[in-house]
Amino acid sequence: MSLLIKRIELSFSIYFLLSIVLLSSSLEAQEPGKDVTKAADEETKHYSVSETKAKREAIIEKEQARDGDVRFNYAQMLFLESKTGRAEELWNDFIILFPNHPRVIDAMHYLAVILEQKGHYKKALVAYLRCHKKGGGRSLSIKSHLQAGRLLVHLGELAKAERIFKDIVAESKLHHFSKMAQIELDFLKQDLEINVDKEDGTEKDTRYRSST
Repeated sequence: MSLLIKRIELSFSIYFLLSIVLLSSSLEAQEPGKDVTKAADEETKHYSVSETKAKREAIIEKEQARDGDVRFNYAQMLFLESKTGRAEELWNDFIILFPNHPRVIDAMHYLAVILEQKGHYKKALVAYLRCHKKGGGRSLSIKSHLQAGRLLVHLGELAKAERIFKDIVAESKLHHFSKMAQIELDFLKQDLEINVDKEDGTEKDTRYRSST
C-alpha cells in the first residue's frame, strides 16, 4: 500500500514538473507574438499620423487657394474700378503669398499692364517677358509676348520686336495670336521703311499699339 502511494506521489511530481515546463514554453512562445503586435500597432499608428498630416496639408492648401482667390478677385475688382494703385499692391502681395496659385500668371500680366498704363514702358517690357516665361504656352503668356514685341517697337528695338513676332507666328498654336503677330510684322515692315529715311534709326514708332 505504501509502495502504491509512493508511486502516485512520484507520478504527481512528474506531472507537476512537466506542467511547469510546458507553461514556461508556452509563455516563451507567446513573447514574439507580443513584439509583432507592438510593431503592428506602431505601424498603424505611424500610418494614421501620416494620413492625418496629409489631410491637414490638403485642407490648408485648399484654404490658402480659397484665400488667394478672394485676394485676386478683390484686386481685379479694384483694377476694373480704375483703383490701380491698390490693385497693384494686392497683386504684388498675392504673388509673394501664393507663388503656386494657378492665377499667379494673371496677376503678373495685370501688373505689366499697370506699368504700361503708367508709361513705365521698360519696366512693363520686363514684366511682360517674365509673364511669358512663367506661363509657358498658355494664352495669356502668348498675349504677354505679343505685347512685349509692341513695346519693343515703341522703344525703337525693331529687330528684337521682329524676332518676337516671327516666333509667335511660327510657334503659336492659337491662330488669332499668329494672325495678330503677322499684322504686327506688316506694320513693322512699314516702320523699317520709314526709318530708312530718318537720320536717327531708333526713332520711336508713333503708331504704338497699347494692350488696353
